[in-house]
Amino acid sequence: MDRVRISVASGRLSTYLGPMNFLDNQASFVSVFGLNPVMLRVSKRVVDTCAIEDTEYLATKLGNYCDTCQLHLFYDIVKLQFVGTTVYDTHRMMHNIYLALSSLKLESRVNGKTITLTPDSLYQRFIEFTPLLYPNATSWLFSLVTLFYNALSVELQESIRLDGYILPKNSTLSTLFDQTSALQMLREIAVVAQQSLAIEKSGSFNLLIM
Repeated sequence: MDRVRISVASGRLSTYLGPMNFLDNQASFVSVFGLNPVMLRVSKRVVDTCAIEDTEYLATKLGNYCDTCQLHLFYDIVKLQFVGTTVYDTHRMMHNIYLALSSLKLESRVNGKTITLTPDSLYQRFIEFTPLLYPNATSWLFSLVTLFYNALSVELQESIRLDGYILPKNSTLSTLFDQTSALQMLREIAVVAQQSLAIEKSGSFNLLIM
């Protein structure tokens, strides 16, 4: 605006002299600039001539600026993903661990194919996260045992429950050692239950073909 004000031709200023209520009102903004406004660069090429509008120049400068912003964002994302940062949010880290553990399932589908794990392999994936966890489990937002139980198939959960297993209370799992010990116990129970289910299914199948 300052550059426009100093560009004078025949005593007239090339600028907008209407009300400024469009700054706070969308309807007023549309009435003044339309539904598809274009930012204009006003420049003065020759002394004492009227200011002119150079739309292409502004579009190029604005595009370059946006490209630079996107490059900085991309750089920060890549750095955070592959390099890491010296400043981290503890709550965010624990939440990310929770999301990762919650995504683990005994049975899942990947690209249309069913992927089936054993309780042992599922347990191993859970254990891989334990070096990231704090020894004081009271600060966690989750329970390893509960997440492991939820990762099992519904059929296996029912079999474990019918065998008398009861999930431990979180108040009894106040340390990392308590959590991993209870997880190990559930793993052993899940292995036995899965073997029993396999034997039952095999026996049922043999009866059908007899």
